[in-house]
Amino acid sequence: MTADRRRLSAGFALLLALGAVVALGVRVATDVTHFLPEGADASDVRLARELAAGELSRTLVLLVDAPDAARAAAASRAFEAELRARPAVAEGTARLVGGPPAGVEEAMWRVYAPHRTAFLAADGDAARARLTDDALAAAVAELKQKLATPMSTFLSKVAPQDPLLILPALFERLLGDRGAGLKVVDGRFVTEDERGAVLFLTTKAQASDAGAVRPVCEGIDAAFAAVAANSDAPLALRQSGTHRYALAAEAEIRADIQRVGVGSAIGLALLFVLLFRWLRLVLPVPPVVSAGFLAGTAACLACFGSVHGLTLAFGAALIGVSVDYAVHFHCHWLCAPAAAAPGVTPARATLRAIWPGLALGAATTITGFVALMVSSFPGLRQLAVFAAAGIATALLSTWLFLPALAGPPRAPTAATRLLVA
Repeated sequence: MTADRRRLSAGFALLLALGAVVALGVRVATDVTHFLPEGADASDVRLARELAAGELSRTLVLLVDAPDAARAAAASRAFEAELRARPAVAEGTARLVGGPPAGVEEAMWRVYAPHRTAFLAADGDAARARLTDDALAAAVAELKQKLATPMSTFLSKVAPQDPLLILPALFERLLGDRGAGLKVVDGRFVTEDERGAVLFLTTKAQASDAGAVRPVCEGIDAAFAAVAANSDAPLALRQSGTHRYALAAEAEIRADIQRVGVGSAIGLALLFVLLFRWLRLVLPVPPVVSAGFLAGTAACLACFGSVHGLTLAFGAALIGVSVDYAVHFHCHWLCAPAAAAPGVTPARATLRAIWPGLALGAATTITGFVALMVSSFPGLRQLAVFAAAGIATALLSTWLFLPALAGPPRAPTAATRLLVA
């Protein structure tokens, strides 16, 4: 086996190893705090970090629309059971709530009932005002009115000990503060108009961790589809939460990278055909660019545990610089090849002749990005690692791939002669 063949085999082995590392461990993040400075005391920075990683940002609000409260409550209970039965959802969920905990009313009564008179009013003057003859008469009239409502079963048990309905008023304030716009029907949270049930699902992972929350979101969709298929009433699911935006952002970033990659490949192929009338010259370029992109991604995974979507987007454009290595080599190889020493192929001799220029260009680019590694912004540090590792690997791949895949020399075309001139 010739030296170039050995180098070519080493290059493909490197490409396969990097591809395996990335495929097995890739995690794409879209967390906005990735581009906020670390160690800052500014309140807005701290607030942004709390909002991005706190329980509120990790909570999905699931609204099940149904014709009436009874069917909404039944659908909510079936939906929760289906969600808990799915391993992907159960493993990724920190908390799932579709109604108040069992026995919460009794527990609240036991805690507050002995101290109910302390909640009569905010201060002494207000308490005395509630105990005047007129106020007591108004309270009796209000009690009679409420005893004529569907709440009479509950109030008839409370009124003998609490005729001023202090505790019911307190419970209404507590529930109103914790869940405005919701009511409880058959032990489930429903909307005020009683045409929808509400569930709160909090994930263990941050909403921006697309790889971790995707199985949960897919499980939610599948669970609701199963509940809707078994329901005799028309049901609809509406969702609110940053998780969906994170998944959409990741999909858009992947699509952008694909569009840029395909467009660049087509443009490069057309340029090679125009200048050299030889499409085969395009073949050595993808291994060089792919090795750089995979190496940058693998380096970020090793250093940070995940790679940010914006790092992939910007990094893909930066690794595109490595296309210049192949173009530079082919221009010299086809227009001004170097004289080969004994035992060295002409293509290898040409690459050796231009190697100092390629290495210097790569070194200056890497040096510029290494300076960003001391930045207080995690996003810039990750971008620096991606670019430095990617460009260095692309340069190495140029040495391994290009001479072996260059093909035989060809006579220059009119376009290449004009280019040389």
